[in-house]
Amino acid sequence: QKKEVNNQIEGSRALTTGQWDGSIMEGKLKGIEEELAKAQTEYSQRKEVLRDLLKAAEEIAPKDLWRDRLGQDDLPHDLDGVEAAITEAKAIIESIKETREAMHTNDNTKQRIAVATKQLENLFRSS
Repeated sequence: QKKEVNNQIEGSRALTTGQWDGSIMEGKLKGIEEELAKAQTEYSQRKEVLRDLLKAAEEIAPKDLWRDRLGQDDLPHDLDGVEAAITEAKAIIESIKETREAMHTNDNTKQRIAVATKQLENLFRSS
């Protein structure tokens, strides 16, 4: 390890002083080439994963069918717009829930009034 560190130091000195040691440079070049090959492999693998994801997405929502729709102005174009649309949709849902509850309460009240009315009618008939 010490020899390797010394070689790296010497290689750095050679680079900074303008001296070129062929074996040190070849070693550095080989290391760079290995890093490049590794990066290219990772890039290719990730690119393949993205292709698979795109294919799966297009099976769900084909680009040809949705491209025009997605470009229309009534859809959000950024994350802030999406969040605003979600907030608005939640408000609408809450409003619907409140309206349903009010309607249910109103129906119960109407039923209670109808029962009370019949009881009054029966009371007046029996008197």
